[in-house]
Amino acid sequence: MDTIIIYASRGNSAKKVAESILENLSEKAQILCVNNNELKAQLLDFKSLIIVCPTYGDEELESDMESFLVSSDWKTHSGKIFSVCELGLYRGYTETAQGAGAIISNYLKSKGLVPHKNILSVDSIPLEDFSLIKKWSEGLI
Repeated sequence: MDTIIIYASRGNSAKKVAESILENLSEKAQILCVNNNELKAQLLDFKSLIIVCPTYGDEELESDMESFLVSSDWKTHSGKIFSVCELGLYRGYTETAQGAGAIISNYLKSKGLVPHKNILSVDSIPLEDFSLIKKWSEGLI
C-alpha cells in the first residue's frame, strides 16, 4: 500500500476527516481505525502515513492512538514520511498548533520517521471546514 490513513475517534469527526483525505489522494490508500483494535505499525506496509487524531485538552492524546503509537515497533518504517491532522477546539486561541499533532509528530520523528507537511489543526466542534482539509490533503505525498 502506498499510503495508510490511521485515525482514532469516539465520534465520527476523525473518520469523516480521514475519508475526506482519502477522496483527495490520487493514489492507492487505505483507512484504518485504531479504536479497540490490536493494530501495530510493524504489521503495516506503507510508503507514507497520515494520522488523524482528536486532541482532548491541552496536549492530551486520544487513548487508543496513544496505545497504537507506543505499542508499535517503528524500526521498519524509519525514513518513511508521515503527516498529522489533529482535531480539536481552536476558536479563540492564538496558538492553534497545539496538542495531539505535536505529540505524535515528535514521537514519530524520534522513531526515525520524517514529517512531510506541517501539522493541520482543524476545528472539529463543529466540523465545518472541509475546504481546509481538502487543500492540505491535496498537497500530501
